[in-house]
Amino acid sequence: MDIINNFLKAISSSVNGPLTLIAFIVVAFLAGLLFILKHTNGLKEAQKLLFKDASLKQGEFLKLVNIVLRGLLVIATMLFVLLFYDYYTKIDLEKAKLQANIDLQKVRRQNGLVCFSETCNGRDPKESSCDKGVDTITSKIASFPDLGENYKNIKLEIRHSAKCNASWIKSDPVIGATIYFENKKGEKYVPLLIKDDGIKEPHFTDMLSAEIEKRACIEYPNQEPQCTSFITQN
Repeated sequence: MDIINNFLKAISSSVNGPLTLIAFIVVAFLAGLLFILKHTNGLKEAQKLLFKDASLKQGEFLKLVNIVLRGLLVIATMLFVLLFYDYYTKIDLEKAKLQANIDLQKVRRQNGLVCFSETCNGRDPKESSCDKGVDTITSKIASFPDLGENYKNIKLEIRHSAKCNASWIKSDPVIGATIYFENKKGEKYVPLLIKDDGIKEPHFTDMLSAEIEKRACIEYPNQEPQCTSFITQN
């Protein structure tokens, strides 16, 4: 039963599997029906029903049935082979994914990584050991001149870790501002409100998968947000 369930699951999850399975069932049913009719009186009854004027002799009708039956069997065999091809292709793909995941986990352990890509979402880059050997992939100098000198020339950067395949925002410590990632739909990720915590060094957001197209923004109450360009780092 497990083999059948796994087979049906693999077939149903493939692109052509369901249609191929339906076609196989239909063709196999027709072939089986013809085979039964051929070895019973049903063939004679079918001939009477189809050719009431007896324009086709019994021998000729039998030849025609044999041709159609062979054709259906050939088609059924081809469909059956295609079904098992889809099945074993799916199995091989799952094995490849599993092996790739095992290899990835091995690399992570060897490099001391806590997370990778999507599993880094919402994690602290330092605590996850992703903050070494990183790059700045885009930046912006933001300013809110109406708020005073302390709110001018604010450096906003997207930092990227290739080994963790994740990014985060680094910003000058502008008290009261919120820094966050934003996608093209306007959805916000890992927002950080910069508080008066006495830390004069740059502040960082948590991480976000590098595969998400995004930009870094800084926002202050009653001020227009200022953002970097959109970027995707794969």
